[in-house]
Amino acid sequence: MKFWQKVFLSVLILFVVALNIGMFTVMHFTYKEQLSSVKQRAKGEAYFLRNSISKDFKNLEKTSTLTRDKKETIYDSYKTYYMEQNVFLELWSGNSLIGGTFDLNIESRDELDTVNNVQNLLIREVDQEEYLFLACNLEEPYENHILVIAYPLTELVNTRKQLVQMVIATDIAITILLSVILYLIIRRLMKPLKRLSEATGEITQGNYSQKIYIQSQDEFGSLAKKFNTMSERINENINLLQEESDRKQLLIDNMAHELRTPLTSISGYADYMRMAALSEEERIHALDYIIAETKRLEKLSKTLLMIADIREGVLTKTAVSTEQIKIYIQNLFHNQLKEKQILLEVNCEIETIEASEVMLQCLLGNLIENAIRACEVEGRITVTFYNHEGTCFMVEDNGIGMEAEEIAKIMEPFYRVDNARSRKHGGVGLGVTLCHQIVKVHQGELRYESEVNKGTKVIVTFTT
Repeated sequence: MKFWQKVFLSVLILFVVALNIGMFTVMHFTYKEQLSSVKQRAKGEAYFLRNSISKDFKNLEKTSTLTRDKKETIYDSYKTYYMEQNVFLELWSGNSLIGGTFDLNIESRDELDTVNNVQNLLIREVDQEEYLFLACNLEEPYENHILVIAYPLTELVNTRKQLVQMVIATDIAITILLSVILYLIIRRLMKPLKRLSEATGEITQGNYSQKIYIQSQDEFGSLAKKFNTMSERINENINLLQEESDRKQLLIDNMAHELRTPLTSISGYADYMRMAALSEEERIHALDYIIAETKRLEKLSKTLLMIADIREGVLTKTAVSTEQIKIYIQNLFHNQLKEKQILLEVNCEIETIEASEVMLQCLLGNLIENAIRACEVEGRITVTFYNHEGTCFMVEDNGIGMEAEEIAKIMEPFYRVDNARSRKHGGVGLGVTLCHQIVKVHQGELRYESEVNKGTKVIVTFTT
């Protein structure tokens, strides 16, 4: 059963039950009020009759003897009058009936038990019709006489039956009308839910850009907004995953290409050394080439492992001394700087940097290595540690620089501004990618400023 059908049946049943309880409660109390009115009327008539008959008995006794026949004559005068009003009388003297309307063949007449002149009321069925019986004693000295008044309840009972029929007919009509109205209202209210269900189905089919438009300000409107936000996020994440997948595929393709070149060279020189009769000088030259290509493969593998560690590892920061970093990079690049006669200047305007020391060394090492490759003989490289909206350092060189479009590409794995020069110096094309990953894991920012033939500035800012 669908949700709207459950709501429809639940509301309909609840309303019908409440309607019936309410209508039958009103009907019951109406009947009680009408019956109470009949009882009050009977009591009033009984009070009047007992006084009148008692006076008639007294007046008759003043002139003659009060015999049974005379009592019956007085009773008949009242009986005839009240029968025209559909009210029936009985007069008893002790256990003897003086006059009566009904032929009641019943063993017990409980209403005749009028102890201490208390009026007795009860409802009895006579000839398949209900009557209200009221019994009371006459006034002294005739208290041994009992007057019984019977009011027919036929009209009241018929009214009640008609009211029940009317209630049932009204109940059926209202139920049918309510069912139609409730069906239309619930189907209209459930339209947003249907749209949400259809949109969810579209998403399960792979249409992640699916959106729904609901103008209402209720929970469905709020749910629609959240659904659209979720859809956008899913679509964004799918696009990011696709981009990441494309980047990984590109990385694999480029890495396969990068591995093929040195492996081809190593294999070629190895076959050359095995097949040809080489002089000692030619053999050493071939081995030097094999060793160089092997070191390049080793550097490539180490760089890839470092990138993997950065992505999966937990960053541990310490206060790294800028003076120690200065000594580290001067010692690390001493031979390369001396070979190209490049001047390296390190300025420490701050004492420490909150970072991973190993990653910071790797980051500076790659940036300075790239700067050395970019510089000509007798070039200049400046490294400056300072504070500006966070902890910063800048690596600046006066090398060949880059075009603006090249700056946008250097973050790509295995991209080289100058392939020939990079291979000559043992580059693997992953240095900038590694630098970017290190800065990212430190929640920092890496920015390039470069002009052709004027040099390059690399600015790193650690904001946390």
